[in-house]
Amino acid sequence: MKRTKRVLGLALAAVMCVGMLTGCSGETSSSATDSDGVSTSETTSAEESSSAETEEKVLNIATIGETTTLSPLYMIADNRPTQKLLYEGLVKYVDGEIQPVLAEDWELSEDGTQLTFYLRQGVTFHDGEPFNAEAAIANIESWHINPSFASLPGVVDYTNIEAVDEYTIRL
Repeated sequence: MKRTKRVLGLALAAVMCVGMLTGCSGETSSSATDSDGVSTSETTSAEESSSAETEEKVLNIATIGETTTLSPLYMIADNRPTQKLLYEGLVKYVDGEIQPVLAEDWELSEDGTQLTFYLRQGVTFHDGEPFNAEAAIANIESWHINPSFASLPGVVDYTNIEAVDEYTIRL
C-alpha cells in the first residue's frame, strides 16, 4: 500500500511538472475557419519570427482565482501577483526595511509632520505619459477622496499634499 501511494505521488508530480513546462512553451497556436467553413490550424514558433522587433512575447502566469479588478485597493489577496505585475509603489518593504521603488529617496521633517518623496526620473506609464509629481499626487488623491478606503492606515492620514517641483512631493 505504501509503495502504491509513493508511485502515485511520483506520477502526479511528474504530470504536474510536464503541465508547468507546457504552460511556458514558446509556441502559440491559432485556429481559423475559412470561407467554406473548414477549420484550419496554424502553429508558429518564436524561432520562425523574422525580426526580434516583431516577435510577440507572451507571459503565462497561474493564480488562484481570476483577477476581478485592476484597482490595487479593491484587489483581494489572491490577486496580489497580478498587482505586482501592474503597479509599483513609491517604496516597498524588503526584510523589514523600506526600499526605494518609484521614490529614489525620502525624508521626514524633524518634527515628524512632513514627508518628502524625491521621485525617480525617466519613468513612463504604459501609454508614454511621464511619471512625475503631478501623476503621483493624482494617484494618492484618488485614494484619499474615496470613502471606501477611510479605514486604511496611511491613505487618509495626511492633511495636505503638494508638488515641490516636477519630481518632488510633500505630504
